[in-house]
Amino acid sequence: MIQYNLDLGSPALGIGAAFYDSLADTYRLAAWFNEKAQLCRQAGLGFYYHNHFHEFQNLEGEVVMDVLLREASAMQIEADVYWVARAGVDPIDFMRRHGPRIRMLHLKDMSPHALPVNLLEKVTGRLTPDNVFTAPLDADSVEVGTGCLDLAGILAETLKTPSIQYLIIEQDVCPGEDLRSAEISLAKYQKLAASLET
Repeated sequence: MIQYNLDLGSPALGIGAAFYDSLADTYRLAAWFNEKAQLCRQAGLGFYYHNHFHEFQNLEGEVVMDVLLREASAMQIEADVYWVARAGVDPIDFMRRHGPRIRMLHLKDMSPHALPVNLLEKVTGRLTPDNVFTAPLDADSVEVGTGCLDLAGILAETLKTPSIQYLIIEQDVCPGEDLRSAEISLAKYQKLAASLET
């Protein structure tokens, strides 16, 4: 995979999600991430982990995301502000605490009617791809700038975080036609960005 990405001219490899069964399993996962991140670094590539909400689960007194960040010191973060919020965590606070590790930021928005906000209150038992990715409702995802996340604050924090190289406007589920949702999100983002420049 490293050679394939070098051939493509890709700057990094990313892991879209990972799952675990116990705190010990989380430590094994972090060690694996760290090993692969170091291999990527030696080849001149970055190595990213993209969060969802389940990594903020508390296992035996430790938050999984804290374990991953602490134990996989060579790993960088592809932070998704929507999923951070769906874990009951303030995205701006998360950015402030882990800013130097964040290289990409997914800018998304959440319906003010999304309940519960903290999906860890909704999903019980073992967290699997099936119950993690089906926990939010389609209607929970709205166009950027039309929901309840503090996107102006998030963008302002982005400007204070020089490690962020890419800002990705993303929507998991579109309420209407896909390209129309993309147009709305882009226009709202441009308005927010312009307000920060003044």
